Amino acid sequence: MCVCVKIEPICKEIVSALVKDGYLHQVRKKDVEQVIMYVRQCIDSRTVNQWIKALLTFEYLIPEGTTNILFKLNPMKIPDLMVIIHEKAQTKLQ
Repeated sequence: MCVCVKIEPICKEIVSALVKDGYLHQVRKKDVEQVIMYVRQCIDSRTVNQWIKALLTFEYLIPEGTTNILFKLNPMKIPDLMVIIHEKAQTKLQ
């Protein structure tokens, strides 16, 4: 069984939680970490970093700049995001 079959649904769940929290364009790393901790119910920094790596590898998040402190949500991987973007503005990180 391909590992991505197990990982992609969790990545989608993490991104959905970010979108529900009001992040539509950009999100800070610390906010991604908090959502991962909530969704995966873990506090281990290694696990959190592995999920951030998975989100970047599967291109749900795109790094903004070279510091990896700020990420951009990839609307091409999140079709529901395009609908939400047209309906309302981002409520966080403005």
